[in-house]
Amino acid sequence: MRRALLFLFFAMLLSLYPQEGTASGETFAPVDLYIYGEPDGQLEIDAPSSSTVESVVIGDGEQSAGITQEVGRWAIGLYASSNISGDWSGKAWISSNRDATVTLTYTLIQNDENLDTLTLEGDVGSGETVAIGGEDDFSLTGIDDSSLTLMIESSWTAQPGSTPPPPNEGNTTITLEYGSGSRDTGLNIPISHVKITEGSPPSTNEGHSQVMIYLHVSDVFGVNDILSTEEGDYNMRMGPVDGESPWASTVDNVADRGDYVEVQFLWSYEGHTLPAGENDYSVEAGATDLLNDIEWPVNLRTSITIQPKPDVEIDPVTSTSKPAEFGKFAVYTLTVQNTGSGASEFTITL
Repeated sequence: MRRALLFLFFAMLLSLYPQEGTASGETFAPVDLYIYGEPDGQLEIDAPSSSTVESVVIGDGEQSAGITQEVGRWAIGLYASSNISGDWSGKAWISSNRDATVTLTYTLIQNDENLDTLTLEGDVGSGETVAIGGEDDFSLTGIDDSSLTLMIESSWTAQPGSTPPPPNEGNTTITLEYGSGSRDTGLNIPISHVKITEGSPPSTNEGHSQVMIYLHVSDVFGVNDILSTEEGDYNMRMGPVDGESPWASTVDNVADRGDYVEVQFLWSYEGHTLPAGENDYSVEAGATDLLNDIEWPVNLRTSITIQPKPDVEIDPVTSTSKPAEFGKFAVYTLTVQNTGSGASEFTITL
């Protein structure tokens, strides 16, 4: 076999764009948010560890029974848009010096809009501190990167047959307690908090048949202690939409960029034949977070343009040798096949 390579030109242009619609099977995971500080304080994802209990009075005197009042609002800043969907729940620690039934209303607010409301209710005895809770379904709701606020309202009623505390023990006092390791008052929401999007424009190394792809991984609640910088927590596969199944890449670098983590993937097409022209490629990526320790998958699509690369193979039909006598003709039959990915003209000189 003679192999004549007459022309070689290869170039690649690549740009990532999200596949139509949202990623198939959007992932939701439960996240705990705890209240800290004064009634205009903060919501935080870090569980309280202090031994100091914070509190706010929600029942002051018998005359406060049956009255609904706003206890306070606690907010958390967000770094990205997201969705909330599924069962959400709340927990609150209540202390009282009389037998009472306490009702708390949790309302999640963004941009002055009430997203959903949850009711917590429970009995507390005189001299006791108890945790009350509640659970409900949170309809699919989109949120942006504005602050998310938890408003807490309260009311209480006396338990049937119970009496106020004696005068020497002071007025009826019911308090909401929080902010310590033993008073983990807060809520739990199911949220799709990890996001994977396109990053910087990719770069190519034609000589090594490689493409460097950059993805940005962000989280609704920030990066610190939530997103990993370990290479083993990220993966990506890519392949032609109408061709081979996607094959794996390797992680070249992971870097914390402040508001997001940048992951560089080295995708090699050595040993693979890519179609010429502009074609779509499927990108399947995943990231494992530190908060829930689960993988967050996403499907992207990339458009790759490859300049045609013509190539030719010349084969004799038979391998029988023929003498060419002086002044006479001898017929040699050859086949010419373009084994490249583009059309071209070839000149064969014997």
